[in-house]
Amino acid sequence: MFSFNNSSNNTTNYAWQFTGGTPSNSTDINPIITFNSPGIFNVTLISKNGSGSDTLIKTAYVRVNTKPSASFAFQKNGSTIGFQNQTAGGTSFVWDFGDGKSSVETNPQHAYTTSGNFIVRMVATNSCGSASFQDTVLLITLPTAVVSANTTNGCSPLIVQYAAQNASGTRTWDWSFPGGTPATSTLPNPRIIYNTIGTYDVSLTVSNAAGANTTLLQKYIQVYDAPSASFTMAIQNNTVVFRNNSTNANIYNWDFGDGTTSLLADPVSHTYAHNGTYTITLQTLNTYCGAATAKEVDIIFFVATNEADSTQLFSVYPNPNTGNFTIQNKSGISGVLNYKIINTSGQVLLVDTFNNATTHEVNANSLPEGLYALCLSDGTKTWLKKILIQR
Repeated sequence: MFSFNNSSNNTTNYAWQFTGGTPSNSTDINPIITFNSPGIFNVTLISKNGSGSDTLIKTAYVRVNTKPSASFAFQKNGSTIGFQNQTAGGTSFVWDFGDGKSSVETNPQHAYTTSGNFIVRMVATNSCGSASFQDTVLLITLPTAVVSANTTNGCSPLIVQYAAQNASGTRTWDWSFPGGTPATSTLPNPRIIYNTIGTYDVSLTVSNAAGANTTLLQKYIQVYDAPSASFTMAIQNNTVVFRNNSTNANIYNWDFGDGTTSLLADPVSHTYAHNGTYTITLQTLNTYCGAATAKEVDIIFFVATNEADSTQLFSVYPNPNTGNFTIQNKSGISGVLNYKIINTSGQVLLVDTFNNATTHEVNANSLPEGLYALCLSDGTKTWLKKILIQR
């Protein structure tokens, strides 16, 4: 509603014209006019007296505003959205981008950090009030393929639980596992078994409506073999030289059966202080696959104060044998010779004698396969030989 003030002189009557006003005409000196529609309007005043008339036209004199009509559009450029303000009649604006961020710019740009549906609301304001408009922005960003696993190395069979990390908005997963079972998967978190030792790559491709992303992890999986324990030995009197034939091990623990041990890969040699039967044990380990053990029981003979070297004096043939063998006396010793056969536990299993003979046949068929000691004695000296029965 507008009140017009007439400042004309020497006037007896008036004729007002108000385009867009109610009323549109008036003869009042100072009329009050209502404009119901927004717009820009002209006002005309004709002043009259007995001498004539005068006309005054004021163009675009009245401006009628209304609350703004809020509206906007937007365009996507990756994860950045450009907003185009299409509001009519607004003088200030407040934007809410639906992710906790806001702006008071007229045509803002906003970068989103995640995929999702975001309700964007804009409030436009002018002197007549405020109006709001909102729309939904559906944002799908390119996923990133990130691989994690509960383990990357170990002993065969190696079981690995994989997981695709930080793949927001991903719709498909394409895994490749060379050397694994299964060799491929479309699950987000597959479980893979590696049965063969070796080094293996892993690749993952993730995709959604925005595209695909691939990561390749070279030599990501290392599968190790279990250790084996094996050794051989060469005996010379009371000294034993060991050769370590173990594989896939990096830790070694020798027990020589006489209370002494070694952690060397090849202890080279070990000297025994006494004749006897000894159980030699080698335990091997590696970091990932546990332990393996090898044992060897042997009889160690050497010349002591009451013993004589039997190498040149007596021989046993065949050796190894099936239980029947011959003792050959090369010593020239006459008279009665006593002999006994002892097992590795120290038990005497067979006792006999022979008299004034260069050879003597022994029947030990009743003995099981194994390693034995043959002890010969003339009553003052003892000679020792090892025999091996095999069938």
